[in-house]
Formats: sequence, structure tokens, C-alpha cells
Amino acid sequence: MAIPKNVTSIGDRAFYRCTSLTAIDVAALNPVYGSFEGVLFNKSQTTLILCPPDKTGAYTIPGSVTTIGDEAFLSCTGLTSIVIPNGVTSIGDGAFADCRSLTSLTIGNRVTSIGPYVFSGCSGLTHVTIPDSVRSIGDWAFADCTSLTSVTIPDSVFSIGEQAFRFCASLTSVTIGNSVTRIGQAAFQFCTSLTSVTIPDSVTRIGDWAFRGCGRLARLTIPDSVIHLDGGAFSECTSLISIVIPDSVTIIGSEAFSGCSGLTNVVIGNGVNTIGYCAFRGCAGLTSVSIPESVTNIQRGAFHGLSSLTAIGVHAANPAYCSPEGVLLSKAQDRVMQYPQGRVGSYVILASVTTIDAEAFSGCRWLTGVVIPGSVTSIDYAVFSGCSCLTNVVIGNGVTNIGVDAFSGCIGLTSLTIPDGVTSIESGAFSTAPI
Repeated sequence: MAIPKNVTSIGDRAFYRCTSLTAIDVAALNPVYGSFEGVLFNKSQTTLILCPPDKTGAYTIPGSVTTIGDEAFLSCTGLTSIVIPNGVTSIGDGAFADCRSLTSLTIGNRVTSIGPYVFSGCSGLTHVTIPDSVRSIGDWAFADCTSLTSVTIPDSVFSIGEQAFRFCASLTSVTIGNSVTRIGQAAFQFCTSLTSVTIPDSVTRIGDWAFRGCGRLARLTIPDSVIHLDGGAFSECTSLISIVIPDSVTIIGSEAFSGCSGLTNVVIGNGVNTIGYCAFRGCAGLTSVSIPESVTNIQRGAFHGLSSLTAIGVHAANPAYCSPEGVLLSKAQDRVMQYPQGRVGSYVILASVTTIDAEAFSGCRWLTGVVIPGSVTSIDYAVFSGCSCLTNVVIGNGVTNIGVDAFSGCIGLTSLTIPDGVTSIESGAFSTAPI
């Protein structure tokens, strides 16, 4: 393509999807633009504007360049090697996105930021050295670099953006430098080969879904600097066996460890005040849980789906909760929150109880019998759903409502006496139960 001397303005994506473009040549007298080796620059060749998408092989950016423009090498699928010289200080958004054949990359030592999408989709890239000059790694910066095997983030970096290394499926180890304070949302999500990660003491927040689906991550140390474990931070890390949540952490976010089916031991630090919605849901290997004195807010479903759980312990000095017989109750013992799913036998609900939380006994397949006192007025949503061995239920005379799916899936329940006070039986209350 030839650009004549009178063209003084070229808009963003002017040559977008010109996938067969091999060279751009600018007239020598053009006052704004220039070209060298078929690549488009500004006149002084300090800014690289566009590499033609069909350029192939290795390419070394000229030493005069200080800025690489947004999407400058977007979808240059034939490029195999790039050298970014030390003069470059700025790399534009998406500059090398989808350069799928790129296997070798050298980043100059004056680049201060790797911005959004810069190397996303560079699926052939196996190794990258991030220089000590870099202060931040932007959103999606290395996302979908599926051949990348290891990353060392230097001490110069302060922040790792959202989804920065998402879907880097070959990534086995990550070393995070000592200046990073926050690991962004989904930063390492679905890095399915990740077995080792070093989180430094500088990190105060681990973002939503940060390590979700890192199924081979077996060992993890959360440093004492961390205050927040955001929602889903380590969900579906199925190889995690043991986790210690330090006293510095105040909030365990929703689904933070949900689906960690290999987890057999968890220590909840004495600084935690909130355990979020479904925080440990599906942690089928946990047999017991101890809740410290500091916890005053346990959200719905925090311990649902723990099929091996036989006891929930609560510190005696906890002001909000207690655990008589290993069952999680409010401190006043007027509310049943969670019955341990792995417990075998029958259970008589305390006469002081007025409320049974939704799904409180859901999935307790070894529960054989239950007595509901007259103080309880409603059997709420799915309270006993999936209690497949439940054969004997006594419903107190105070109950007026049996909620949606209350006894669904109770396939062992062949008879039941419903008190005269019951005025409402909602949809699916006894679905699949043979009574």
C-alpha cells in the first residue's frame, strides 16, 4: 500500500482486517508520516503506528522509537520474534494482541507499563522477561497466552490488572514481586497447570476469582498482609489440601473457596469477621470447621455442600454463634443455620429454635430422622432437600407453611403426618418423595 504525500491524517483502525497487507510505503515528501521496511511511523520515526498484518518472521523495532501505538501489531500472525529496544517507554493498548506465532519477545528496559491487552492472545509465547522498569501490568495484558510456562513479576510492579494472565493454561509457576499490593480480578483465572505461586507480604487484597479454576494449585501461603479475600478468589482449586487464613484477613468473600473439593484442613484466622455467601460450598473433603470468636457474620450457604463435614465448632466466646452438638446455631439458639452434612443418625431440634434457615439440612444424606419443635412456624426453601435417608419426620404443631422444595429428593420418606395448623404447602415441597 502506498500513502501519498498529501495524506496528513490516518484514523484508528484505518487498515483494520487488511490481513493480506504486507507493506506500507509513505511518499518521501509526506510531512506527517514515514515508513521503514514497510512499517508505518510518524515522520520522525519516534512512534510506530502500524505494522502490516501479513508481515512475517523476526522484526526489530528501530532504536529511534519511543512509543508503540495502540494495536500497532494487532493480529500480525506471521511474526515470530519481536525486539523492543531500550528507547521505548510506552506500549499502546493491544499493541501485540493476537500475534499467535510470536515465540520470542524482548522488552526494553525503559518500558514503564504493560497496558491492557498488549500481549493477549499471543498463544505461541512460551517465555517473557518483564524488565525492572515496569510499574504496572494492565487488564488482559497476557490473557490467553496459552503456551506461557512461567512468569516472574519484578519488584518494580505495583499492580496486576484484571484477567492479566487469564487462560494461560501452560503456566506452572508464578513469582509475584514484593511491591504488588493487589492481585486483580480473575488475574490468574483458569491457569489450569499452575502448581506454585508466591504471594509476597506486600499484597493486601486478592481480587474476585483471582485464582479460580487453578486445579493443580496444591500449596498456597496467604501472607499476613492480606486483608480481603474477594469473591471466588480460590474457587475450584481442587488440588488445595490445606489452607491457613491469617489473622490479618477480615473478610472471606463469597465463594472464596467454593468447589475446593480436595481441601481437608482449613484454619480461619482470629481477625475474620465475615464469611461470605457459599464461601466453602462444595469443599467435600472438610470433616470439621472451627469458627473463631471474631466471626459475627456468616452468610447463607457458607458451609453448604460439605458432604464429609461431621461437626462445626464455634469458639465459646463468639458473640453471634454457637454450636451445640456440632450444629451451627445463632447465639440465642433460636435459629438453625447449618447441620453438618456428613453426620449420621437423627436429630432433635432444640425447643428454643423458631427459625430454620433455607437449605440448613440440604444434602444431609445420612440424616435418618428429625424432630421439628412446635416453636418453628415455617419450613423454608429446600430445608431438607436431598436428605435421601430421611425416613422419620415429626413436624411440630406450630408449623403453618411448608416451603418450596422443602423435602424434595427425600426418597426414603414413605409417610408423614402434617399438622392441622399447616395452611400452605408450596411447589415441589415433596417432589420425588414417595409419600
